[in-house]
Amino acid sequence: MGIDWARLTPRCYFKPEEGNCAGSHSFKRWYFDSDSQRCRSFSFPVCNRKAGAFLSCKICMKMCLKTKRGVEKARFIRKVCGTIL
Repeated sequence: MGIDWARLTPRCYFKPEEGNCAGSHSFKRWYFDSDSQRCRSFSFPVCNRKAGAFLSCKICMKMCLKTKRGVEKARFIRKVCGTIL
């Protein structure tokens, strides 16, 4: 089953960039990895103005995972994110 990219929100296309902002703090953020169909965490520098990263794994998975539905989707999100929906 292929991914219907047209249905994904633009934030689901976000990919973290390498680089740093000298002396800057960073926050834990999430992005959708389309190859693994999972959201992954990364350090998002405060100085980075590029929008797109998700604040939580759960929000990222709910918005971007389109290959599963209903109970199957909820169970998969719990498995990936480790949280109760």
